[in-house]
Parts: sequence; structure tokens; C-alpha cells
Amino acid sequence: MAAGKYGDVIAMRRTLKPKENAAHADLLSRAYVMKGNALMEEELPKRGALSGPLFKQAGENYAAALKIKPDHHEALNNWGRALKFQAFTKKEAAADRLFKKAYEKHAAALKIKPDYHDALRYWGEALSDQAHYFKTGAAADRLFKQAYEKFSAALKIKPDDDETLYIWGRALSDHVRSYSRRHPLSAQARRKMPATTGAIPFRIRRTRRPGLWPTGCSSRPERNLLRH
Repeated sequence: MAAGKYGDVIAMRRTLKPKENAAHADLLSRAYVMKGNALMEEELPKRGALSGPLFKQAGENYAAALKIKPDHHEALNNWGRALKFQAFTKKEAAADRLFKKAYEKHAAALKIKPDYHDALRYWGEALSDQAHYFKTGAAADRLFKQAYEKFSAALKIKPDDDETLYIWGRALSDHVRSYSRRHPLSAQARRKMPATTGAIPFRIRRTRRPGLWPTGCSSRPERNLLRH
């Protein structure tokens, strides 16, 4: 299916017979996945202005794809990603619920396709993002540890997956920074910080405030976002 043609296929859904024709089912379910992907790609560049509705709409399209083809592992995996990004628009308790749902989608994708390294990578990324942006102390440590297990499992399937290596390296860096924040000297350093964030170079400014898209976020969600 050519990019951008998913709308035409969805418009034809009343004339297609997905229950009787496997090819029709595959075509229509893929069209819904591509629409969901497009909605995520539309929302992501907003970064600091994320509000979440398009991520929710993306999830609805993945759900539609799965209603037609329940074993569509890509729909489950990308739905997990949409839920993770939606979590960034919420405060901690609501975000935790969305992260939990995201992990369930990745797990379901892997149940269908056990060697699906993309699902393991993105599951690990979600765990490390939840740890870094929403948790501290032992809770963050547990999530980082789980993330490393997912990255390791992904690399056992595809050892040359440079994206997984990059995300794992970033997670380790975030984990190290979380320890530096807990160190007694960290409090002294914060007291010596400039009074306004404007004096801090943008590239190193980050926030852990739940409910906001992280300023200066290093997760680079626009890069290699989706697998059609």
C-alpha cells in the first residue's frame, strides 16, 4: 500500500469483506495501522505542546486493525508506543496506568511473534523513560533493570540492532544521572545553579515534571519512530 493511500482503503471498508477474504482483512487492518502511525507522527513534532488526543486516536485505529486481524503484532506494538507517548501528557498516577497498558501491548505482540525485537526494544525504551521522567530511587532502579533485560533480549534476536544499542546507552546515562541527583553534593550543586533556566544551555536542560513533554528530551521520538 502506497503511503498516504490508507484513507482510500478505509473509505472502501463497507465494500470490502475482511471476514470472508483474508487479503481484504490484511489490507484493511494495515490501512488502520498506517493511519495510526500517521497520527502519531503528526503529534510528535509538537514536543512541549503535546496534548494527547492524536495519540488516543492512533490507539483507536490500532484497535480497529486488531478487530479485523487479532494477530496483527505491529498494531499491538505501535499501540504500545502511542500509549507511552500519551503517558507523557499525564501526571504520575495516570501516566503509570498508561505505561502499564503499553507494556501489556508489547507483551501481547511478543506472544504472537516471540522473535519480535522491535517490541522488546520499545518495551525497554518505555520502561527506561518511565524510570527517568516519572520515578526516583528504588522504583526507578527497578524499571531501569527491567529495561536492560528487554534490551538484552532484543539484541539476542538481532545483535546488530544499532537503535537498541543507542537507546540502551541513553538509558544507562539517564540512570547514572539519577544517582548523581541523589548524591549529597547534588543538592549543593542545585543551590549554586543560576536563578533562571535561561542561563542553562538548552541542550542540557531537562525536566522530571510529570505531565509535561520533557524539555530537551533526548529520547528522539521522531527518529525511526514506526515500522509500517
